[in-house]
Amino acid sequence: MRKLTVSIFLLFLGISIGKAQNFRFELGTKVKALNQITDLGSMPIKELPIQATIGVEFELGEYLYLETEASYSKENLSITELADKDSAPAKLGKLLPALNNKELIPRYYSSSIKVPLNIGFRIRPIDKFALSLELGPYILFNLSSELGYQGQDKLNLTKIRKDVEGANFVSKQEYGLNAAAAIAYSKLSLRLGVEYNLTDKLNFDKAFKQNIEEIRPLLKQINQERLSYYLTLGFTI
Repeated sequence: MRKLTVSIFLLFLGISIGKAQNFRFELGTKVKALNQITDLGSMPIKELPIQATIGVEFELGEYLYLETEASYSKENLSITELADKDSAPAKLGKLLPALNNKELIPRYYSSSIKVPLNIGFRIRPIDKFALSLELGPYILFNLSSELGYQGQDKLNLTKIRKDVEGANFVSKQEYGLNAAAAIAYSKLSLRLGVEYNLTDKLNFDKAFKQNIEEIRPLLKQINQERLSYYLTLGFTI
């Protein structure tokens, strides 16, 4: 079923490129929780969450259009549940010794590529201005997953998945729904979007089988964060 889904998305992407009326390029930021927006100012540049998108769309009529894209994102999530060392499992210190420092908060870092299939609705109330809404499903391909502290070395969960037989507790693909609203003037646009993940990013059971149960609290919070929010500036040709 998953292979069929991927094939359909890739087929649609090829058809879209062949018949597209509009190509768009967007760059912005993406966060897992709105209350973490205040963290952006203190993050090293190389750890800032970003989203970069190349999209194509073609019209279905005066107001409707179909859209798909390849959207690369790099995110990180504060693991507030373990901010206090007293609430942390003792064994976690073997993986992340700095956990004993109360001034540091663990973070989950990830990078991925998202391919959605959206139906869009656009109106042009006045000359050169446009308002649009989009909604649809997406498939997301995880590229990397790391656990660590801001500005310090990370525990590469993706590497564990590859090196330990049967430890595939990082989901390779995720599925979900996304929605976005945009305002555009001429070729420029500002887009605000939200994603809801329907798939657990990390698998509890497979992690336990590999004797790394000490990261269970982190897995739990990471899976509970189903929503992501993004804001991008774009250019359409």
